[in-house]
Amino acid sequence: MLRNAGVPIQENLQVLPEFFVFRFVIPPNTLYKNIFQLHPGDHLYLKIRDNKATLHKIFNYTPPKSNNTKNIKVITEQIIELLNYSIWD
Repeated sequence: MLRNAGVPIQENLQVLPEFFVFRFVIPPNTLYKNIFQLHPGDHLYLKIRDNKATLHKIFNYTPPKSNNTKNIKVITEQIIELLNYSIWD
């Protein structure tokens, strides 16, 4: 689809070691040169004028802060319990 739109596609050889070890490439990199992806949860806003799209802004995802003051041990135990529940039930 990108080639049909006139975008030159070349392999990004610099990320191949990462791909062969982990079987994926961490954002913003991709397997292609000069083609990037957003981090999970990010939002991309474009402006369209005269049939041309331009990048307006990228909002990076910031997870909400917890109001919970529990210590890390209690939180870890709760996460393990929820994961076990999701797997076994």
